Amino acid sequence: MNTIIPWLEHLNVLMPPRNIALVGAGNGKGIWAQWLVHQASKSKVTLIEAEPLQYSILQRTLDLLGERAQHCEIRNTVVAAQQGTASFFVTNSQQESGLLEPRSLLSLWPNLQTEEVKELSAITLDALFSDLSEDAEQPMGKGHWLVIDCLPAGALLRASSKLDLVDVVIARVLLGEMHAMPDGTSLEEVAEFLQQKGMVQTAVEATRHPGIGYALFVRDARAALHVHQSECQKLRLNGEEQAKLLQELQAQAGQLTQTKAAAEKRSQELAEQLEQLGQALEKQSRLAQERLSQTQQLAQAKLIVEAQSQERAQQLEQLGKARDEQAQLAQERHAQIEQLTQAKTAAEKQSQERVQQLEQLTKARDEQAKLAQERQVQIEQLKVVSTALAAAEKQSQELVQQLEQLTQAKLIVEAQSQERAQQLEQLGKARDEQAQLAQERHAQIEQLTQTKTAAEKQSQERAQQLEQLTKARDEQAKLAQERQVQIEQLKVVSTALQKNEVQEKQFKEFQQQLESSLGERIGKVLAGQIDAGVKAQTEVFSKLLQSNLSETKEGLQRVVNASETKVKNELGNLCITRFQA
Repeated sequence: MNTIIPWLEHLNVLMPPRNIALVGAGNGKGIWAQWLVHQASKSKVTLIEAEPLQYSILQRTLDLLGERAQHCEIRNTVVAAQQGTASFFVTNSQQESGLLEPRSLLSLWPNLQTEEVKELSAITLDALFSDLSEDAEQPMGKGHWLVIDCLPAGALLRASSKLDLVDVVIARVLLGEMHAMPDGTSLEEVAEFLQQKGMVQTAVEATRHPGIGYALFVRDARAALHVHQSECQKLRLNGEEQAKLLQELQAQAGQLTQTKAAAEKRSQELAEQLEQLGQALEKQSRLAQERLSQTQQLAQAKLIVEAQSQERAQQLEQLGKARDEQAQLAQERHAQIEQLTQAKTAAEKQSQERVQQLEQLTKARDEQAKLAQERQVQIEQLKVVSTALAAAEKQSQELVQQLEQLTQAKLIVEAQSQERAQQLEQLGKARDEQAQLAQERHAQIEQLTQTKTAAEKQSQERAQQLEQLTKARDEQAKLAQERQVQIEQLKVVSTALQKNEVQEKQFKEFQQQLESSLGERIGKVLAGQIDAGVKAQTEVFSKLLQSNLSETKEGLQRVVNASETKVKNELGNLCITRFQA
């Protein structure tokens, strides 16, 4: 030890330590413990011993020194590579008790044996350094010395991340070349590791055993100075970059402040506009609910119209059967009328009866006029419904295409109406011809009044037949009046369709204005950011209105087409019947 102790005395003057830690202090009578107690009185010394018996002797030794050891502190713990518990091997040689199994050192001490294995609490060098920093009056910095008088020193040093704070290391190492050298015990391994940490090997001294010694490592001041200068240069450059970055950040902060003020102002404007849009949306929702209720009413009206249409279809079917029977009966009556042309008196009586029948027909016509007024009221109600539907169509942009389809259908209906008008005109001409023919036959009847006696018997029979014919004629007249009312209804429907075309033009103009107004407002207010929930509700409501409106219009159109077809067929059959009569 004559080599390392002088180095320590010089280093104690040149690099005075603040803290010195001795790991493996033993009983306090070793060379390192004695030197630290007597020569390092200006530094704080921590003596660490794991074996309880050795620790008790160390404690008594320091107590005997009294005030001369007041700078020393002792701890009874194991310093290992990992925190927790560690196996401590007690051997028959107190100097070789430690973390290594005795059999790994048999090449050095052939007679070394294990007496006891203890599981003791262990700390790492980093934990030790942290404890020393908390106990010191000043924060722990450079100027720390570390003496490891146990094996394996290399394993303990590799487990530490705070060796940059240590200036001097003394480690117990194995010297020479051994085939079975435990890990972390050789001089070469410890020297290579500490060299990486900026420390140089200064001295090596063997003990009484030539294979065991102590190595002194001191931090390279020049390398440390170079590293310090490099770090200072990096800090200076980093400071300049930070100053430049600070200026940029201040400029950005000013811009962000202005942007924030503008954004807050814009946010307030958007909030006001959103509130306005919310109110408008609420109004639209209420209007949509009203339109929905109107659509439901229209659907109910459509069901009522369909039921009435079915009833009328049944009535028309029954009337068709009656018409066929009346046509057959009219043919029979026509033959009988030709035979009755000889009875003048019977014809006069028949003329009087016809006057009465005309009065009855007049009453029936009045009833039909009243029924026509009722149908006119229903048509007015349908007009109101149509107006409500037109208002509901304004809620959805998707209905424009359907309106165009309805316009085309309207044109088709108008064409069909024109064709039916021509057919009605032809039927009117046929009706006039039949009336003229009836007048001619009436003149013939007046001329054939000469045969009174022969016709009396036949007159009684014909009277009964005429009563039946009168009933059939009344039914045919009533049916003709109903068909006339239906024709008038078709004319009203055509007029309503023309009005609907005007309303469609107004709707398109309103839709263009609405799209332009909403496009500008939404572009200015939301900049393309419209609430997805509002869109979804609007689309769902538009689809619902579209579906209800389409079903209602299709139902009304089917009713109108069916009514027109039935009227056309019945008028044709009526004309045929009159021609046959």
